[in-house]
Order: sequence, then C-alpha cells, then structure tokens
Amino acid sequence: MDKITESLSKEADAARHTGRVVPVIITFQSTDAMKAVLASGIKANNSYQSIPAIAATLTADQIYQLAATPEVQLIELDTEASAFCQP
Repeated sequence: MDKITESLSKEADAARHTGRVVPVIITFQSTDAMKAVLASGIKANNSYQSIPAIAATLTADQIYQLAATPEVQLIELDTEASAFCQP
C-alpha cells in the first residue's frame, strides 16, 4: 500500500507472524479525520499540534485497516530521529 512506508511494511509483516505491536506515526488528511479515527478506538500515545498526526502502537491488522481508509494520508514506523550529526 502506498500509504505505508517500506520500513513499516517490513515491520508490520514481521509483527503479523509474532503477534507483537509496532510503534507508528499516522498522518491524517485533516484534524477532523484524526478525531474521527481516534473516536473509533485507536489510542494515541502522543498527538502533534502543528500537523494532524498521532503516534500510536498498533497491530499489523490495525495498520493495514487504517491504511485502507481515506482519512489516513501516511503511516510510518516511529523511530528515533536526530536533527544533528553526531560524531
């Protein structure tokens, strides 16, 4: 699916076989779309004020179900990021 990044797709496929959950960031088309998905039972670990997005921990099935909804723009693996080069 083009709404799921390649790195998340690999993690979700592995998680499907083990039953583990995957940390993700979900970006939505709008704030209203984000609210609708949250009202459906998805629990956010964190939400962002500058963009309609949340961090969540989901099963592989939840990831693929969300990717099939028009409200979701992108789902990516939630990993540590750094803005600075470290020696």
